[in-house]
Amino acid sequence: MTENVEVVYDCGHDCSVKARELGMEFVSVQYPNDSDDFMTALERIVAGFIDASEVQG
Repeated sequence: MTENVEVVYDCGHDCSVKARELGMEFVSVQYPNDSDDFMTALERIVAGFIDASEVQG
């Protein structure tokens, strides 16, 4: 997982160029930290730990 825009660009650009050179299709997937579903799931997990610690504390 990366948040560095330069890494995202370089991977997308360099890999797509190399894939074309090799006659391959290049497909880029959404990064997990850009996904609303991922962030919602993470929020629920963290909230569960917070709720549990408040009950125990």
